[in-house]
Amino acid sequence: MREIVVNDDLTLTKVNPAFMTRQISDITRVHEGVQFHLTSLKPLRPGNRATAREREFLKEFASGTREKELYSDREVKDSFFYMAPLITEKACLQCHARQGYREGDIRGGVSITTPYAMPTIFPTPYRPYVNSLCRPGWYLSLWVEIKQGL
Repeated sequence: MREIVVNDDLTLTKVNPAFMTRQISDITRVHEGVQFHLTSLKPLRPGNRATAREREFLKEFASGTREKELYSDREVKDSFFYMAPLITEKACLQCHARQGYREGDIRGGVSITTPYAMPTIFPTPYRPYVNSLCRPGWYLSLWVEIKQGL
């Protein structure tokens, strides 16, 4: 059942988590400058191909690393990058079994890149401590809700 009729005026359509993540990423990129990216070393969709940084982190996830984060100082603006592995669950196998994945396998990851502005009142030596207070927790919790199907 793909369509859910809420009432006479509202019908919802179920979509797969990857498609929903792309839709939310498009919205947050335009309105907030935040980008979500589902990726894998064996992507089904060419647009999910990993960047060099994501490939490096995916290899670390395969070795047991649970998540990665870093702050990047760019010429134009600073950004926070967070990435976590995607663990294969039974529902994932509808699409990903043909790639050889089994329940419990790390089949890829999700990365979130968000800009942040560092207040200029903090001198450079204190920047790492202040950065730790500026994490984009709201976007991470949004992604977790999407992943859980809420």
